[in-house]
Amino acid sequence: MTASVDGLIGRFALRSANRHTRRGFLGRVGGATAALATAGMVVGADDALAVCSGTTITCSKLYGAGHNYCSENTCTDGSWTVPPSSCDAVSNCGSNYTRWRDCCATSTCGCHTVDGWPSCCSGCIYNGGVQCTSAHDRVRCRYWGCV
Repeated sequence: MTASVDGLIGRFALRSANRHTRRGFLGRVGGATAALATAGMVVGADDALAVCSGTTITCSKLYGAGHNYCSENTCTDGSWTVPPSSCDAVSNCGSNYTRWRDCCATSTCGCHTVDGWPSCCSGCIYNGGVQCTSAHDRVRCRYWGCV
């Protein structure tokens, strides 16, 4: 029985990997989890914690209120959007989508936590892009905007 369950899970994982990006898949899982956990209530914070799983912190929580952008010695690396029903959605955006952007730093940034939220623990996905060099390989913080 264990082998058949393992095979089923393996096929599901392979099918999911071929159909969804990592962020898209995590967004769907996070959204479903939030919906189940709150019995259908929409979850959103005025200053969301930059990904449901808490893998990084928002720049405004790291640097202080109103700091919703990349700071010096970081670069804007990648972005993605989430629907208003997502656990990553910012309630300030209302019924609009929220666009999250990574602010990446060099690998000397070392993993640490700020008020219980990690910073520089997540790897940058698009490092080496237009604004970032390959040295900017750690997400320092994330900021958001409404789209």
